[in-house]
Amino acid sequence: MKRKLVFLASTLLLAGVLSACGGGKKTESSSVPASEESTPATVSEESVPAEESTPAEESVEESVPAEESVPAEESEEESVPAEESEVTPASEEEHTSHELPSEDGVIGEGIDPGDYSFVVWVDEKIVDLTDAYLQAFAARLPDGVNATFEIQPVSEASAAGDMITDPESGADIYAFAQDQLARLVNANALAEITGDLKDEITDRNDAGSVAAGKVGRKLYAFPMTSDNGYFLYYNKSLITKDEASNFTTLLAACNRAGKTLSFNGSSAWYNAGFFFGAGCESTWNTNSAGEFVSYTDTYNSDEGLVAAKGIKEVVTHSKYVDSSSAADFSAGAAAVISGTWDSGTAKGALGEDFAAVELPYFTVDGHDYHMGSFGGNKLVGVKPQIDANKGAIALLAASYLTDTAAQLARFHENGWGPSNLTAQADPDVQADETLAAFLAQSAYSVPQGQYPGDWWNTAGAIATDIQTAGETSTDDQLKAILAGYAAALDDMLG
Repeated sequence: MKRKLVFLASTLLLAGVLSACGGGKKTESSSVPASEESTPATVSEESVPAEESTPAEESVEESVPAEESVPAEESEEESVPAEESEVTPASEEEHTSHELPSEDGVIGEGIDPGDYSFVVWVDEKIVDLTDAYLQAFAARLPDGVNATFEIQPVSEASAAGDMITDPESGADIYAFAQDQLARLVNANALAEITGDLKDEITDRNDAGSVAAGKVGRKLYAFPMTSDNGYFLYYNKSLITKDEASNFTTLLAACNRAGKTLSFNGSSAWYNAGFFFGAGCESTWNTNSAGEFVSYTDTYNSDEGLVAAKGIKEVVTHSKYVDSSSAADFSAGAAAVISGTWDSGTAKGALGEDFAAVELPYFTVDGHDYHMGSFGGNKLVGVKPQIDANKGAIALLAASYLTDTAAQLARFHENGWGPSNLTAQADPDVQADETLAAFLAQSAYSVPQGQYPGDWWNTAGAIATDIQTAGETSTDDQLKAILAGYAAALDDMLG
């Protein structure tokens, strides 16, 4: 382990020198290479409202990988459903001891002796835990390497905007919502993660969270959570797990029980799951000023018709309710599609009848399609540094803050869902039914990028128009609805 850390530090120092030579300031022509990992519409690598975020998309020439998120936070031009991505902590007992990794050994051999200071921005809920971990990290640096960290409470939503506005005055290490990645890269506010450290981050985290930190093939951020997306809560005394696996049987079970299914079909964030499940995509690209300049959208297609027919089965059913609130369980719902933030409400309403699973399949013309979803992650980024030694320490510190032990500590203390594969396999995490449902669905999620504000309203109206067309609507009527949606897209470009 020690040998690997020495090599990593040497690699980071070399990368820092190269970066400092060419990346000290933003050049006007710095556009991000087109992503070769664009989002597969069905099984993707990214995710939803972490706190209220709107998809942040990559640079003009790239498309965000199809995978994971709910709006984390919106730019002026966007509006996304706001939800608080907060999982109920795994245990009622308060953890204040901040259990730290037991391994010892030097981190960062090869870094020049000296005094290095860092400003760190994290959510106020994890300031103390972050401070404890960074103190432990600093104690393991080589003799003569003195690092001090000033931890400031700044939300993931605010951090990205502040860094984009003035990277030079911003934090050295900061947490942010995944949908802001492309804008941060365009602002030269993120150092690229390369070499062995990139391989290590890729190997230790789930694919969706790694994709959320990438622009094209380049990795710019360390995954910190995987818990922002939606799945199915249901009353297991009324619905069996098998019935919950397909919308046809789920709706039949609701009908049998005289109860309803809550699905926020009029929300583009939620109805996108049908389009992603059928193989469609909608990705939007911005220039360095954050203006939308191009898009790839396949909703108006044969695959889009499949999605529209799947939506039709749900929104025209007599037991359908246009909602995503777990409070509906207290008002006659047997099943609700929502996210981790609703776990406490669902458990409180259902008690021993609580159950949560990945989203159902929908069946169209004899073929089954697994419903997709938007997904999102919290990430940790490092600002590019002119001093290669300081840059190396910052990258190693960010890695330490997002490794297994730190992610498990945040799970126990704050209920945050880990992206780290070892942490995800932890018995306590596995025992959390809400997170287990989220993780199962994450294989089908598409990372949420950045979208124009008008897109959310226009795409949301698709399900409303299908509901108005009614249960007897024809394929031609559904195609006309999709064509109307597609015709409005060009007007959304800057």
